[in-house]
Amino acid sequence: GRLLLATELMRQGYILQAASILDVGLEKFPQIWQWAQLRAQIAVNSGHIDRALEVLTLAPPAVNAQPEYHALLAGVQQRAGRHAEAVGTYHSVLGQHPERGVWWMGLGISLQALERTREAGFAYSRALEDSSLSPELRSFVQARMTSMPAGGKT
Repeated sequence: GRLLLATELMRQGYILQAASILDVGLEKFPQIWQWAQLRAQIAVNSGHIDRALEVLTLAPPAVNAQPEYHALLAGVQQRAGRHAEAVGTYHSVLGQHPERGVWWMGLGISLQALERTREAGFAYSRALEDSSLSPELRSFVQARMTSMPAGGKT
């Protein structure tokens, strides 16, 4: 019921109330990953990356059970500038679903931030193999690849 209530509050524009409902629930039951995932989304959308990271790391579900949760965690780690952690998390989710181009793109961004250019280029190439990647993301990945220096570190 808490998830439904928070979702409805968000739909009606009551973001702070939705966040509060989820925070109260997570204090008592941090293992309910659906609450943590929604609360983290609210935090990210509000620009509170540290709060999103805190919520997502309370009691994460297993990667093989909820790879989308961990992909969100990787994106939040990336936005927090924790690229080495993001790389590890992206590797975990891509081990479960290597077909997900958007996750390869995220991996490439963090690898590039770590100046691991060759690996980033490989990740970007894998991202482009996903035919479901939107034209905007495809253009973004191609631009990132073009901006990388040739050679690079491994």
